Amino acid sequence: MQELLGVYRLRSLFEKEEALLYRLRESALLTPVDLSRLGYLLAQAGKWSEAADALIGAEAGAEESGFNHRTLLFRALVQSGRQDDSVRRVAGWVAKDRNVDQMEPLMLVAEAAGQRAAGLVAVDACSGVLPNCGLTVAERVLARGHWGLARDLVVRSLDAIDASDAGAAQRFVSLALRLDGAPLVIERLAALARQPVPPPVAGVLAEAIADQVGDAVLLDLNRSVPDAFWSERPVLAARLALAQGNRMLARRRLLETDVSSLDPKRQAAWARLLEQTVGVREAMSLVSGLYRERRLSDRVLVLVAGEISGTRQDGVTGTNSGAGRGADAPRL
Repeated sequence: MQELLGVYRLRSLFEKEEALLYRLRESALLTPVDLSRLGYLLAQAGKWSEAADALIGAEAGAEESGFNHRTLLFRALVQSGRQDDSVRRVAGWVAKDRNVDQMEPLMLVAEAAGQRAAGLVAVDACSGVLPNCGLTVAERVLARGHWGLARDLVVRSLDAIDASDAGAAQRFVSLALRLDGAPLVIERLAALARQPVPPPVAGVLAEAIADQVGDAVLLDLNRSVPDAFWSERPVLAARLALAQGNRMLARRRLLETDVSSLDPKRQAAWARLLEQTVGVREAMSLVSGLYRERRLSDRVLVLVAGEISGTRQDGVTGTNSGAGRGADAPRL
């Protein structure tokens, strides 16, 4: 049988090769390689559902499935309308390999087949296994010039961003700004902020866009979100107040903040914002008062006081931000 198949291939008698393989497809005579070949021939003939079945059989009998095999199987499933099967396959591949690299070509296969929705659902399945899969695929397809596809991926990736992952929020904002400017981020943020209980990621995204565009963007956001959004995020509210030119409100918001509950990077940002609002001398006085009220631990005191005075060099900000003013700064 293998000799006959070899003759068919040598003489380019592909229809006869396909017919023989298809006739034997459920027998024990065919190897996984034969079934994979049958899947390829059926796909070439546009027989997508049958091609998918043959490729699934090949994968079941092989120890590993290669990249080309997976790509063709995914395409066959998508082309034959078997979206649920395609999503299950992708989830299984990603869970096994823990590798996001295969997702960009799979997404582009779906796009080329006019089945963007199927590709997006597959990326969602990947995101369920590998955080920020959607952002990674969006970055890669954008680099290839697929703007519309990248935008859809970015919008969908928002649901998968972990509020504790500031880096992912920064990536989301950076991509959104490249694709659609600040309005896309503000639109998504406003939708989150209007929820009965806004998810924590909303505050992280607001910080990210202010970091990348400037605090003036918070003025636009303020027109689209309820007051409760700011009252629950005093540091962000202080940045908004400064953008509005209201230093008294900014000062009050900062003093309302539970600084000890912030991570070190945000504690440093809080200290710099306090200094920007009231100046070095008053900021040091206020920090001293918070310490006496036991609202700051020894560790946090050292961090924020060093940030304000410009003497802190522990790697959180990466520089001595107060060089040139630290010598005259008041000490606690």
